[in-house]
Amino acid sequence: MDHKLKIETKYIERIISLQKNFEIRRNDRDFQVGDTLTMLEYNNIGGYPDNAREVTLKIIYMSAYEQKEGFYVLGTSFVRGGTVK
Repeated sequence: MDHKLKIETKYIERIISLQKNFEIRRNDRDFQVGDTLTMLEYNNIGGYPDNAREVTLKIIYMSAYEQKEGFYVLGTSFVRGGTVK
């Protein structure tokens, strides 16, 4: 399953540069290992920028260890999108 999610500019930049390989999200979408996350750049000031970047990640690991109720750490691998620096 593919999940479409918003992500702030400061975080998408870390994903594109391969510095961030996880997401902490409420599991309100029944995330599963093997699912993909299509992340669309969003800023809280003006919404979606005109040149919004999109990246696709694959969930390779999930853990609820030490998380708030209903939240998971999703280990991800970069699939495509953005410009890898």
